[in-house]
Amino acid sequence: MSWVRRKSIHLDKILYQGPIQGSATICFYKKFDVIKTGLADQIVSLIYDLEKRYHFDCLVYCVMPDHLHLLIELEDESQNFLDLIHRIKQIISFELKGKYPYRQLWQDRYFDHIIRNEKELIIIARYILENPVRKELVNDFRDWQYSGGYFYELWK
Repeated sequence: MSWVRRKSIHLDKILYQGPIQGSATICFYKKFDVIKTGLADQIVSLIYDLEKRYHFDCLVYCVMPDHLHLLIELEDESQNFLDLIHRIKQIISFELKGKYPYRQLWQDRYFDHIIRNEKELIIIARYILENPVRKELVNDFRDWQYSGGYFYELWK
């Protein structure tokens, strides 16, 4: 049996080259709930570690029960947004190995969006931070303990 390679859902890789701002929504495999299993705090800690290690600015993150939102800024022209998201997924999976019940932590594909202007940046940052409110997990985004980043600190 031969496997058919899926068509990429991303733009040409060169369009993700820094300096760039982009968002990614990455779902956990089979809607695995990282909040109930107590892994969300570790994911938050790893995001901060990876931000320092790979020299990017996490403008906003929000760990939801079944997915992760990231809004990232890359200032270095040698960095690529797609490569960074791949690395983030890979390292978080490795660090949490054995703590989730499946052979993988993440769904293979994820949604990404390249930020085009300042207005769009603010809209997406607000959208990410308000996600727990829309899902009725909290009444105010500041009450969600699994969110953070530059805009979170600015608006809290």
